[in-house]
Amino acid sequence: MTFTSIHLENFQSHEDTTLELDPGVNVIIGPSDSGKTSIVRALRWLTWNRPGGEAFRSNWGGDTSVAVCLDKTMVRRERKKNHNMYYIDDHVYEAFGSEVPSDVTALLNIDSVNLQQQLDRPFLLDTSPGQVAQYLNEVAHLDVIDRALQRLAKWIRGIESDIRTHTSNQERLGEAQSSFDYLPNMEKTVEGLEKQEGSLRELRGRHRELGGTIDQALRVNTKLDTIRPLLDLNTLVDVALEYRQTKRGLVKKAHTLFDLLDRIGSVQNQQKKLKPLQELAPTVDLAIQLQGKLSNIQTEVHRLAQLIEQYRRMGRRIEEAKEERDTLHEQFDEAMGDQCILCGGAIGK
Repeated sequence: MTFTSIHLENFQSHEDTTLELDPGVNVIIGPSDSGKTSIVRALRWLTWNRPGGEAFRSNWGGDTSVAVCLDKTMVRRERKKNHNMYYIDDHVYEAFGSEVPSDVTALLNIDSVNLQQQLDRPFLLDTSPGQVAQYLNEVAHLDVIDRALQRLAKWIRGIESDIRTHTSNQERLGEAQSSFDYLPNMEKTVEGLEKQEGSLRELRGRHRELGGTIDQALRVNTKLDTIRPLLDLNTLVDVALEYRQTKRGLVKKAHTLFDLLDRIGSVQNQQKKLKPLQELAPTVDLAIQLQGKLSNIQTEVHRLAQLIEQYRRMGRRIEEAKEERDTLHEQFDEAMGDQCILCGGAIGK
């Protein structure tokens, strides 16, 4: 919105003054002490509640008021003996203390650079280059980009720290995993042990069968000793031949049994040697758990890679914003020209 008129009533030297403003630049001229600066003071009193006190009120008395019209809206402040009020059209604001109502401030939208005192230096011509750059950055909202860059840099440092931590953990887990390289071969060894255990059970069964046969042969010998005196010679010869044949069979089975016992002892020795491998079962479980954690870490590293790609895209957007800022600088310099439109003085580039 733009100001279309200003009305002062009983403010310093103005008893009832109305200024009709045209679009563009308006110049107020007059001799000294004719009330030109009072108009600026009246706008400051309306906008920022300065100056305070009662000194600005006319000495002939009466209510003091300052009003401005912005297109079709009027903002007015009125000071009576016991009342201090703001108006936006017909809406009244009271009991606001030393602060100007936020609705009034937002509607007027006047900054400190918009109102200067009589002896103030020309705008931006008496300030350092750094202050000029800071003001232009605020106008172009580049200060928001600077704060965003700072937060982004902090965020990137945190991501890089997380990457270093996860990389260190991954290397440590890799070293731990290498100490279990023998585990794939362990499964084959366990399968071999299971087969040997089955063979051992089979040998033990055959050993029990052989023991029964030996017991039966002993019982036969006992019976033969008992009935030998009662048998005639032929019977004794037949029995002797049969006994000899049985003995040969028993001797053969005894040799077989001894071979089985030797194999049983060999299997038992192998079981004793492979017993430490059975104790490694908890270690195998731990290795499986570490493998799962490694998979989770790889997933996290992939996510961090995506975040880094987002950071790079943000960097490209920042470069585009800088190019736009340089363009705005060039447009500002071109619009200002070599001569200030306010004071007519030359502008240094």
